[in-house]
Amino acid sequence: MPTVVELVADPDLGLMLVAGAGQAHREVDAAAVSELAHPGSWLQGGELLLTIGLLLPATVEGCRAYLSELDAAGVRAVGLGLGADLPHQHAPDRLVTAADEIGIPLLTVPDPVPFIAVTKAVFAARARAERQDLEWALRTQRALTAAAVTPGGLLGILTAHRDATGRTGVVLDLLGRVLAESGPGSASLVTALEPLIDSVRDQGLADTGGPHLLPLTTPFTTCLGVTPRPPSTSAPAGAGRCTPWAPGACAAGWWSTVRRIHLPRSRSRAISCRCCRWSWNAGSA
Repeated sequence: MPTVVELVADPDLGLMLVAGAGQAHREVDAAAVSELAHPGSWLQGGELLLTIGLLLPATVEGCRAYLSELDAAGVRAVGLGLGADLPHQHAPDRLVTAADEIGIPLLTVPDPVPFIAVTKAVFAARARAERQDLEWALRTQRALTAAAVTPGGLLGILTAHRDATGRTGVVLDLLGRVLAESGPGSASLVTALEPLIDSVRDQGLADTGGPHLLPLTTPFTTCLGVTPRPPSTSAPAGAGRCTPWAPGACAAGWWSTVRRIHLPRSRSRAISCRCCRWSWNAGSA
């Protein structure tokens, strides 16, 4: 999302930051125009509120109350339109004083610039930011998918994740043993995951119902997890070959492995053992 500073830096708009410079890093989600004395209930938050100050209070106290209401409603900044035929040709001192006291950015919109130009600039910058995020996500997904199908194994996936995000990754089994790690700070990640590992281990041992999925790398896009096999199900032939991917062999420890792409909108998944191909449907995510 564009910040107040970025909007001020746009030479086509000619905006000037006259107060609240300490909060100029605020991100602006949208732009709205209102001449209401109390517009807060008509806003959703995140706006750059544009006004010509038609009903602007005549005192510092009144301006303070006006801007406080906007700040409480989540308004990120206020833009005051200036012009020879408008109520204000410059930002009133009372409004500047109140904006500095409250800490809300106050911008001035010069005479030749219509409010619609500011609105379009906000939404264009938002579209660019969303497109960049999408392009990054697609590049990251491709890199992780490529790593998952190459011989690099877990370390290759974690390395691709680190290269794409700059974040450390670690994969643990349910006994808390490190299967793979990448980047600095993996020890602190292991410590942070200990309560989660303990909780899922206890739940898995006590519950004989359906299988459980444990995301073992957090935060992560591609993950390898370990899930318990229901004790009532007999192990398939060749299950003992699964030891490289689980705390114990499939036949002996009733453990199988999960390997999948973790997508936020995914609601169901098929779980299968990578080695012996034994599988079941895990149901809703």
